[in-house]
Amino acid sequence: MTKTLIVIGAGSSKNIHPTFPTGIELAIWLDAHLITTKKTADDHNNHPDCPYISSMINEAKRVFNYDTNYLDKLVDRLKVGLWSYTRTYDYHYYRNEAPTISVDELISSQFEAYPQVYSLAKQCVAYLLKGQEDAYLDTVTKTNNTNSAWIENIYATLKSRGALFNDIVNNLTIISFNYERLFEHISCQTLSRLFGTNIKELPNLNYIYGNFGTLSQVPFEVKNNESIFRNHCHGNLKFIGERHKLNNKPNLDNYEKVLFIGFGYDKDNLTDTLAIQNVRTAKLIGMCRNLNSRYLKIGADFKIKMIECGDRIDSFISGQL
Repeated sequence: MTKTLIVIGAGSSKNIHPTFPTGIELAIWLDAHLITTKKTADDHNNHPDCPYISSMINEAKRVFNYDTNYLDKLVDRLKVGLWSYTRTYDYHYYRNEAPTISVDELISSQFEAYPQVYSLAKQCVAYLLKGQEDAYLDTVTKTNNTNSAWIENIYATLKSRGALFNDIVNNLTIISFNYERLFEHISCQTLSRLFGTNIKELPNLNYIYGNFGTLSQVPFEVKNNESIFRNHCHGNLKFIGERHKLNNKPNLDNYEKVLFIGFGYDKDNLTDTLAIQNVRTAKLIGMCRNLNSRYLKIGADFKIKMIECGDRIDSFISGQL
């Protein structure tokens, strides 16, 4: 079995379930929910621990236990930054110059020196993304219809070639740039079915910037307003400005092949987090929806073979495993 590293980004989850956000969608969602409007006095749901019309801000109030005046100031400060950021994106988008959006990069650059705003931002990101895990489960329950076949095909293909569970764990590594655990959830279900054992966590998965709890600590089916999630939700998350704190950076040359799936190809993540410029032997292969000039330049600059495959991750995977 070829020693392989798969690097996944937000696009991998969005391919499975469309409510998982891209960078700009997450920025817009945060902006939309960062409101300090209070419930009316006659609203029967109005009580001290949830005075806001925004459920996200109510949850932040429960987590941090701030009084409403102080929390209002933090929310407003964060919202001003996001509003400016998304409007700048709109300006470039309508001129066909839209940049890659990274909410955590924005928050790192503007608010790392303000720990209360920084922690609020992490809590809000965790709350929204955990909500998408909930939305995925709701879809599966109601329709049993998801686009997760490409993950299942990874393991089915390897097993068909004679790989045992330990072979897969020892030779296939996943690095996730996502905070949510969708890939791991589907992987555990698939591996459990294929190998007849109960796999609760994926031992060969590295959440490079953290997540909001392991699947044992915070089971996938837990809602984003439950206390078990509240206790773990943002403490382990790191934003891109905290790269210097990462102690789990990989050496890509430990692998024969490195595959990028649903990845945004942010330059700092490539050069700083992955140190891709130091690669000497690993074969680098990246998927993209449209092979435009940006991806051609990335491929040339970092010696990544870029393959256009639209939304068909399964076709990319089948050709590279």
